[in-house]
Amino acid sequence: MNLPLLTIFLPLLTIATGLIIAGFYVSFTLVVFPALARMDDRSASTFMVHVNRYAQRPPFLSLFFLGLLASTGCLALSIVHENIRISIGAALVLSGALLTIGVNGPLNRRLEQNSLAWAKYEPR
Repeated sequence: MNLPLLTIFLPLLTIATGLIIAGFYVSFTLVVFPALARMDDRSASTFMVHVNRYAQRPPFLSLFFLGLLASTGCLALSIVHENIRISIGAALVLSGALLTIGVNGPLNRRLEQNSLAWAKYEPR
């Protein structure tokens, strides 16, 4: 792939995957978590563990890591080309992925291992 095509493709891929993943997170925040708040702690915790296991399948993970790779490449390319707007956008998409990996993933594992109570998990 030549460089001019890459400078178009990576930002578009970053935007597309970023919007899809953001839509997933927003719908989760607006629909799933309010529903879980109405459940008892044990049921909510059990349901969330099942959701997290289901999310760790190729369709979601492929999209998630494609966005991670695209945003990393886009950020590097935009820094080289000194495009601050694209750098900021790519950094935002990348930071969302890194937060998921570094914060949400470990919280989900702790919930699954019963080392984190729902009452401590849910507000985070």
